[in-house]
Order: sequence, then structure tokens, then C-alpha cells
Amino acid sequence: MDSANIFITCDSRTLGLLVPSGTKYVDLVEIISAEMKINISNAILKMEYDVGGKMAPVWVENDNSLFFYMELKRKDHRLTAYVLSVEVDHEFNISANKSVNEIATTCLPIAPIMERLDA
Repeated sequence: MDSANIFITCDSRTLGLLVPSGTKYVDLVEIISAEMKINISNAILKMEYDVGGKMAPVWVENDNSLFFYMELKRKDHRLTAYVLSVEVDHEFNISANKSVNEIATTCLPIAPIMERLDA
């Protein structure tokens, strides 16, 4: 089975993963969270990559966007092309008379990510 070498950056860490072709989005989330030792039951992974030029970063957020990403990796043989930038958001419930959702980010947010959260 074919696979792709994928570099992932998060919080000034870089990881290298070998991701099999045909991997589904939920499986990629599990692979990344296992490698980073993150409990995904209380975390959200947000993934994006830069295609260069004046284009905004491209999000990987479902099977279709992952398939597109894997096709780019398959066609471009540069080892470090399309590095995935991963942001990990942890949600906490705080109760003091009422419930409040607070998001604590463990990776430095990128401007387009923050704009998307505000939308």
C-alpha cells in the first residue's frame, strides 16, 4: 500500500509521519493525537497547510479535504512540501453558578485560524 511522508508542526515541534493512502480524516486525527500524546476526547485538532503564493492556508477538516491533500503530496515529490500546521484546542467546563466554556490553545494560533473562529 502506498503512503505519504507528512511533516506536522505544532507549538514549535515538528513530527514526521508515514500516512497510508486511503486514510480517513478520523484515522488521521487518531494517528496525530497518538503521536502527540493528546487525549482527543477533550481536544479539537485544527489542521491547515500553505500552498504558497497569495492564497490563504487550506484547511484539512474532512475526508474530501484530506483526499485532496494526499493527492497534492502524491504529485509533489518535495519532502517538505505542504507541511500540516496543527492547532490543538482544549475545552474546559467551569462551573460557578453557571457553566462557561473556555478554550485554551496549546499551539500558537495563526491569524487565519483566529479570523475563522470569529466568523
